[in-house]
Amino acid sequence: MNRLVIENQNVSYHSKKEIVSVLKDFSLRLAQGELLVILGPSGCGKTTLLKTIAGIIPYDSGSMNISGIDAEKLTVKNRNLAYVSQNYVTYSFLSVYNNIALPLKAQKIPLDEIGSPDPIGLSGSRPDPTPNP
Repeated sequence: MNRLVIENQNVSYHSKKEIVSVLKDFSLRLAQGELLVILGPSGCGKTTLLKTIAGIIPYDSGSMNISGIDAEKLTVKNRNLAYVSQNYVTYSFLSVYNNIALPLKAQKIPLDEIGSPDPIGLSGSRPDPTPNP
């Protein structure tokens, strides 16, 4: 089953002077467990796409289903997704792990489901930063 299906999605921003189309007839199918990398130049719509998937901004037309449910019927908190901005909209006093884990802990998800801050066992084995002569 597809985890995320977007079909013919259009998103535009309205300014005082003009309407700027950011996503035009965008479609995507992403299966459960599948990874996706979104690359492109500044201003091409990467952040707009992610914010639309997360439910932070609405789309003008098209459709989106998350785990078979119409995204229009899902609130942001019920999408079971996370969005981490490239800007510092995080808690600067928390580690990257704790910034990501914070909303999961707020939902009372068990720590063993959240995962380890060191999933591949690197803590304590950092290389010596001093170059060898």
